Amino acid sequence: MLDLPAEQLEAEADREKLRQIVTDLVENAVKYSPGGGTVVVSARRGDDGIEVSVEDEGIGIPESERMRIFAKFYRAESAGRDLASGGSGLGLFIAKELLAAMRGRIWVVPREGLGSSFVFTLPLAEQPVLSERE
Repeated sequence: MLDLPAEQLEAEADREKLRQIVTDLVENAVKYSPGGGTVVVSARRGDDGIEVSVEDEGIGIPESERMRIFAKFYRAESAGRDLASGGSGLGLFIAKELLAAMRGRIWVVPREGLGSSFVFTLPLAEQPVLSERE
């Protein structure tokens, strides 16, 4: 693997809202990954700003549920998901609303049977304009 210097990425975002979103996505990834599964969190500069991805090795999300998972109180009923394990069905809805308030968006990348990849974007932080004296 080629080890390149990391690019510093700065998003226009509320620190606490961003913490809540990432925490919820990572907790979901851990919850739905089998024991010993890997959760990968990555960030990169995308076309729409900063793109953050949280990927797990769980059971994935069936196509029939992908549009509904961001709805308020929606809890997936897929085989292998333990509905008694808690969760109000609000986490992804709240993440979507928080991101919308910060001019971002969230979606899931299809990986049924291979896990889930949740991706969200935030606008790039506006860089201050330097005067000629600086």
